[in-house]
Amino acid sequence: MSLDGGLGGVVTKNQVLINDELNVGKITAVRHANGRDWWVFCHKVNTNLFHRLLVTPYGVSVDGTQSIGIIRPPDNGQVCFSPDGSKFAYYWGQDELEVFDFDRCAGTFSDPVFIIVPDGNPGSGVAFSPNSRYLYVSSVEDVYQFDTEVADIAASMVHIAEWDGFYSPSPPFATLFDIAQLAPDGKIYIGTGNGTSTCM
Repeated sequence: MSLDGGLGGVVTKNQVLINDELNVGKITAVRHANGRDWWVFCHKVNTNLFHRLLVTPYGVSVDGTQSIGIIRPPDNGQVCFSPDGSKFAYYWGQDELEVFDFDRCAGTFSDPVFIIVPDGNPGSGVAFSPNSRYLYVSSVEDVYQFDTEVADIAASMVHIAEWDGFYSPSPPFATLFDIAQLAPDGKIYIGTGNGTSTCM
């Protein structure tokens, strides 16, 4: 930050950290338990392997790998951490939902729970509630809620929304349920997967 009159300057760029075949869109980060550093994860194609990186004030370093959960092919969908960093979810309609416990000190996953979501749509999203307890899965034509604090997470599934058949601005631009994101205002926003009109 001392370069360019205090505006900052790039001192290193184009440095390869991971040279591997990774699942698209599965990179995500969560704050380290120390409140300063960050864990960053991405998933290797056709394996159950997660690459782990550690971001500190001194830079980014590869911190190892962990093999856990099911083997996943090249896929779509989404991954996310709960706001408190204690849970991690991986969802793609074809290979269903997995929920893991996460250790923010060690940067490791544990206790994977595999859940079959009944519709099996190819595109999808996932987001946790602000209190980190409830997990929402958006699966093209449907949205489901799961309670991650009960013993049987799969049995807690509640079907909370179904596509109403609406198109915007016109067919084939359906207002389906795609990628989801918990926003700073505490609401979960779900994209439609296309260019939906903002004027209703």
